[in-house]
Amino acid sequence: FCVITRYRAIPVMSEFPQIVSTVSVPATPEPAWSWQAAGAVLFVAGAIATGLHTLWSLGCVARLVARGRRERLSDGVVLVRTSRAVSPFSWGRYIVLPERFAGADESAILLHEQAHLRLGHTFDLLWMDAVCLLQWFNPAVWLLRRELREMHEYEADAAVLAAGTDARAYQ
Repeated sequence: FCVITRYRAIPVMSEFPQIVSTVSVPATPEPAWSWQAAGAVLFVAGAIATGLHTLWSLGCVARLVARGRRERLSDGVVLVRTSRAVSPFSWGRYIVLPERFAGADESAILLHEQAHLRLGHTFDLLWMDAVCLLQWFNPAVWLLRRELREMHEYEADAAVLAAGTDARAYQ
């Protein structure tokens, strides 16, 4: 509770000697478990799994295109007819159409799929797949991917209706 101050004179040294000392610090061993390493391994494993799934999907599309019967349309698009029970879709410059859709509905379906190709939806989906590859752990990216696909469908439907297709018949 009491501070006592005492003053005294200290003689000034004319020169300070240079003191060099080496201190050896014992090396600390690296821990066997590193959270950063575990996180990196988990990230790379998820990216590889997502990439393999994307490549597998692209391989399935390529196999459908290779095995189907091809027809070149007037705008340079290749129509691939397949006997497989798949939904009609477009990818790159190909439109894959199951043979069961031949007939009256075919023109509206072709307009829809041609709109996908004309609007560049293939490149949007490839870009989104690359984003999903790097952000596979982020649920917002997967929701964004689903919203992008839905928006593509709305755009293609709007293009079909703008071409003069009857809305009730198209429904």
